[in-house]
Amino acid sequence: MFLLLNFFLLSLLQAPASAQNCSVTACRNSYDIPIRFPFRIKDKQTQNCSYPGFDLKCDAPGHTVIILPRSGEFFVRDIDYSMQQIRLYDPGDCLPRRLLQFSLSGTPFSSPFYQNYSILSCPASSLPASSSQASKINCLSNGTNTVLGSSDERIVKSMVGECTVMATVTIPVPWQYQGDPKGLDKDLVLSWYTPNCFYCETGSGMCGPSSGNSSGPVACYASPDTSQISTGFLIFKIICLSVAVPAIFVASCLAIFFWWCSRNGSGSVAAVENGDVLPGAEVAVGLDESTIESFDKVVLGESLRVIGPNQGMCPICLSEYQAKEVLRSIPECKHCFHSDCIDEWLRLSTTCPVCRNSPSPSHQQPHSLTLDLPPVQGNI
Repeated sequence: MFLLLNFFLLSLLQAPASAQNCSVTACRNSYDIPIRFPFRIKDKQTQNCSYPGFDLKCDAPGHTVIILPRSGEFFVRDIDYSMQQIRLYDPGDCLPRRLLQFSLSGTPFSSPFYQNYSILSCPASSLPASSSQASKINCLSNGTNTVLGSSDERIVKSMVGECTVMATVTIPVPWQYQGDPKGLDKDLVLSWYTPNCFYCETGSGMCGPSSGNSSGPVACYASPDTSQISTGFLIFKIICLSVAVPAIFVASCLAIFFWWCSRNGSGSVAAVENGDVLPGAEVAVGLDESTIESFDKVVLGESLRVIGPNQGMCPICLSEYQAKEVLRSIPECKHCFHSDCIDEWLRLSTTCPVCRNSPSPSHQQPHSLTLDLPPVQGNI
């Protein structure tokens, strides 16, 4: 049983160990963007703790950087692990210029929504009337030309002739910016669907590789925020189990032992004769209260005269009798004792503590407590 207990406790200790193999880090000490599976920072985390295509790096000032194979470098503003989204922005603060030749080919990222945008160059001195309905792109404009962007084909057509269409591109946009011409100036929000850690992350867990294979199946572990608490609670549970299980085992053994004793002798003892045990004989352990109370009692007088063969001293407590003490005598043998002493004895034994004789049943009937003695001066 104890071998099984040790195996169980060992399995509890080993269960969360694999969750601690992959660390959480960041490019800055502030940990404003925690980097963990499926992402990794090349110089700080091992490859088996990331998923293919999720490599990041840190530049000298401490920005978190991602390189898209056909679109170049972007800064990471935020990573939402539960929604599986990454928010990017242009290091040169001109995202529209980057979107002119933007492609997600060769990356694990995509967007649930795409928008067709037309980018137009208009003379700054004579903007068409409909230009107020388009979005001005400041980083592409200059003193002679104003660059506008719009996803509304009617607005674009109304400006053609006075403005020149530079490009029409299909760009990913967050769902809340669909149809919004200002969406071109927002951050780039991309999603990933593999590996799928949605249910783990939304359930306050942390996703990670299940077998050390970065491209294999994933597993759900305790989150970094609760790992300390979980470890402490785990240690507490182990301590409780290591104490409680042996205690329950010992208590069960004792209960079985006492139950066995109760079935094989509790409530009875072997008959005693001359101090020897007679096998097979069963008698009551002691007398009941009504029988004990039926034995004679007397209040000792000033003469200290006691009936029976024993005189002057209680054979149980070995104390000399004093006037006005209450004594009790046992039928048949007439030995006397302090009432409290003999009452306690008779609750445990059916025999006289001096002569070992048992009172006959005829004397175990309740009767008056008045002791019939010859008149003796000083006796009551």
